[in-house]
Amino acid sequence: MNSIIYASGGTTLIRIKVRFQGELREQVGTATYVTIKGERATVINVLERIKDINEKAYETIMRKDDVLRPCILVLNQRRVDRLEHFKTPVKNGDELTIYPPILKK
Repeated sequence: MNSIIYASGGTTLIRIKVRFQGELREQVGTATYVTIKGERATVINVLERIKDINEKAYETIMRKDDVLRPCILVLNQRRVDRLEHFKTPVKNGDELTIYPPILKK
């Protein structure tokens, strides 16, 4: 699935590859591309664009109050929680991998 979603603001286009793991892979597919307008895009901007692509996938990642569920976000092979979390800047060509919560049965 190659979806391109545009955010508002800015003139620079940033294209991010988003890879989905676990149940998200079943909902969205293995990967998609998110394109954001703006020079100062962050991880939260990418997550907001995922909502435009697939709301169910977004709800797997984020709660209704926009709090991250216990997912692991990895930007260019580095965990986002060890960087600047949602404020971590993204640039053209970056890759964000999302590991959804593991549910115990």
